[in-house]
Amino acid sequence: EIFAGCAVLTSVFQAGGYDCCIPVGILSGWDVFKAEDRRMLEERIRHEQPYLLSFAWPCGLWSPWQRIHKDQDGVYEKRRLWLPVFKWMRRVIEEHQQRGGNTALENPWASEAWNTLEMQQILALGFDTVRIDMCRFGLRDRENGLLHRKATCIATDSEGIHQRLQNCLCTGDHVHQPLEGSNCYGSRCRQAGRYPVGYCQKLLRGV
Repeated sequence: EIFAGCAVLTSVFQAGGYDCCIPVGILSGWDVFKAEDRRMLEERIRHEQPYLLSFAWPCGLWSPWQRIHKDQDGVYEKRRLWLPVFKWMRRVIEEHQQRGGNTALENPWASEAWNTLEMQQILALGFDTVRIDMCRFGLRDRENGLLHRKATCIATDSEGIHQRLQNCLCTGDHVHQPLEGSNCYGSRCRQAGRYPVGYCQKLLRGV
């Protein structure tokens, strides 16, 4: 699990009886912008040879809301720093495919990262995309209990995962709490970055 955050996905797979690699992300001190950290992770992947890789890079910078940011040059420069990272991801994924492994990528449906040439080149490696709404998996506001829709794109070269995530859209029979502002626990967007267990279980069953 790369860009792991709270590593809920790893926890669910471990509970399902799978041996899992140690998740990596900023909370574990791993910095994707450091060439040495990327190299060390590549070596770990080659040594441990996991079946499934999961990439869920930070999404805030790629939100369409960034279009109204007053410092557009700053947004462009920060996004530009991610393009070599996406190229690195492509290299890691290609090598992983050659070993027979699968990969799942996750970011919001509206994330503008999907539109970059570098990400399109990853998708061209045999990836299918599917939209899911996280309210289907019980993603809720921690304060008022309302569901968050959080339209999400999953891109994967795993047929099993792709099939398991079909028809996982909002049923339209409930009220949503928009992912805006904060509640008593802090930023709603930051809290919504924690995967619902139900979503992770879908991936587990798709492997």
